[in-house]
Amino acid sequence: MARGDVTITIPCAHQGEMKNIQVRGQRLGAFVVFHQCQIEVALGGRVYPGWSVTHAQTGLAAIPDVNTQRAALNAAKELQGLAVDWDFSDPLTVKRWPRDVLAKIQRIREIALGFR
Repeated sequence: MARGDVTITIPCAHQGEMKNIQVRGQRLGAFVVFHQCQIEVALGGRVYPGWSVTHAQTGLAAIPDVNTQRAALNAAKELQGLAVDWDFSDPLTVKRWPRDVLAKIQRIREIALGFR
């Protein structure tokens, strides 16, 4: 599993348009965990609290707004442990996964966000 500090590009909506910004975070396999204040710094204005678990290839948040880094890292490890191929660049790939996998992903999100 790939690990370490990396910089990735993520898409963000800002004032009615999409912008790509770079964020730096900790890589855990297919995911990067970073503090969302980097979005605020890059775009200004809106406060983005918490941590994000983001799919590195698509730049899309799998679980945004996680309260603690520890919870975000745990969620990334749990997601990485699922029996699916995270090596994709088309976000619609996930919609074709079996329902039981999607239910597991939802449960990981709920735990990370504090919904026990």
